[in-house]
Amino acid sequence: MQRLVDMLEEKTHLPAVLQSLGCIAQTAMPVFETRESEIEEFIINKILKSDSVSISNSVKWVLLFMISMEVINSI
Repeated sequence: MQRLVDMLEEKTHLPAVLQSLGCIAQTAMPVFETRESEIEEFIINKILKSDSVSISNSVKWVLLFMISMEVINSI
């Protein structure tokens, strides 16, 4: 888990890292919850609010889709 968070902060292999974190969140929620706020803060502030060219729009759209699905599933 720590390595995935490090890779997230390094912005390397973002799609694969986000997918792995999503799988951990689904299958091992107690493990994910130990870093949840840090991951959420990074995703919101460093990816979704970023104007950086290094973060592709496709990554942002995937994250927005994942967030919208989570909101729908919680209703």
